[in-house]
Amino acid sequence: MKNILPIDDKMQAMSNEELIQLLLHKSAIIRAKAIPTLAARMNIEQSLKTYIFEAAQELRNQTSVLFGFIKVSWIAVISILQYGNQEDKEQVKRIVEQWTESEKQSIIKYLKDYEDFSSMF
Repeated sequence: MKNILPIDDKMQAMSNEELIQLLLHKSAIIRAKAIPTLAARMNIEQSLKTYIFEAAQELRNQTSVLFGFIKVSWIAVISILQYGNQEDKEQVKRIVEQWTESEKQSIIKYLKDYEDFSSMF
């Protein structure tokens, strides 16, 4: 599976606690940079999964636009698809099912060039 969300070098050097605090940052870009780094660590530190799933569901992240139309919540969903196990992927599908139809179709359209990811929906 391709890695479509590179891990930021500065974020990689931070502790889990520092990254968790960044999920509360007012900047959407800072929150979005922290998410893939935490997700990459979630299979080693299971407690981190909670934070990534919360980021996918948090209203602020669903409305915070990063680049054109990409939302912070999408970064969390893609990170779970990239680093999660099958159970995590099933859970993230249920989260996305709760989004508006427009939002679901937008993320699916965004992921269309990444078949490993888009085929999960």
